[in-house]
Amino acid sequence: MTSTIKQQEHSRKTARSMGFVALALLAAGLTGCPLVGLPDSKVFSATELVTVSDGMTVEVPLGAGAPSLADSTWAVHRTDDDSLLFRITFGSNGEVERLFYSFVFAEGWLGDEIIPDTRARPSEFPGGSYLSGAYTAEQDDSVGVLGVLHGLLLSSHLGTATLSFS
Repeated sequence: MTSTIKQQEHSRKTARSMGFVALALLAAGLTGCPLVGLPDSKVFSATELVTVSDGMTVEVPLGAGAPSLADSTWAVHRTDDDSLLFRITFGSNGEVERLFYSFVFAEGWLGDEIIPDTRARPSEFPGGSYLSGAYTAEQDDSVGVLGVLHGLLLSSHLGTATLSFS
């Protein structure tokens, strides 16, 4: 009986300690205190190879655009069933301004639009945020886009997702 009581007491102390650790992590995330693994704009490569067609890649800088896409909005659909994956708007230089109505990335976590400006932006998930950047290339009559997204929770890096299409 004594052993059971000690185990229960130890379990309560452990749970209380874990609660304090979780509270400290939450407070650090809410006050902007950076934790290990927090990416910033340096986690985006200055240039990336972007596929514009089968067998053709172009090296472009972060934020680059494709002039033929300037001031336009496109919808990207699945080829097998024509369902909408996402919409994308391009700025005055053909750079990616935002992805919206995204069914590719977790809309319930990220929200209904992604802004690829490499700055931390809040997500729909409490304590969550993301950083995103885009590279757009054009060669002859072909265009390609590469998007990179870093997911964060309480300022800790959860993972990286990439999206590429041409």
